[in-house]
Amino acid sequence: MRNIGIPWAFTYGNHDTEAMASLSKSDLDAVYRSLSYKTSGNLLYPYTQPSITGRNNQWIAVRNEDGSLRQALFLIDSNAYTDGSLTKYDYIHDDQVDWYAAEIEKLEASEGRAVDSMVFIHIPLQEYRTAYELHLAGSDEVTYFFGENKEKGKNKICCSDYPSKLFDTMVRLGSTKAVFCGHDHYNNMSLEYRGIRLTYGMSIDYRHEYRLSGHAGNRKRHRATRCRMHYVI
Repeated sequence: MRNIGIPWAFTYGNHDTEAMASLSKSDLDAVYRSLSYKTSGNLLYPYTQPSITGRNNQWIAVRNEDGSLRQALFLIDSNAYTDGSLTKYDYIHDDQVDWYAAEIEKLEASEGRAVDSMVFIHIPLQEYRTAYELHLAGSDEVTYFFGENKEKGKNKICCSDYPSKLFDTMVRLGSTKAVFCGHDHYNNMSLEYRGIRLTYGMSIDYRHEYRLSGHAGNRKRHRATRCRMHYVI
């Protein structure tokens, strides 16, 4: 990624510093700080992070040539596990949601208008599951765009059991029109629910998945999400 010449950023996932990881949270943070923009010229990793739950919570401004804000990209840590085990997924906490809302409100005050934004997380919100179930039921409350959910486990959408207020906050503020998540390695569906597009980005790599029976060919489907800003004249 350091050699592609395109600015990039990431959100942490639940595998990054779990039991089998070789680096601790502080070690990994130090590595990415050493590789961030001042050194690499393209990794957008925050040197200063807000004092809220999680790591690497940040937003990135995409600006027009005249300096006006075109899009705000929010990267929010969905954390890892709630109980120290590998079974109960964490969620986006209230202080993180409050930070997101405050940043949106500050942006709109400084720009003097409503601003557009997208949110990037790892573990899907519960609304991903709600939207998927509505889609299966043929509901007109969701709009299908592309993809399929092919997770092999009991739950096609492996979200936290703990509700986050992020989705309702996004709907209330009206800024965020799209959310991207990862986590479920074989899901790539994109659905719109309550005015927000909920999209999976295919797993970019987790080496034990290659050894799972029947999924060896899926490595060619792994990717990152590339943002392109299109202008209408």
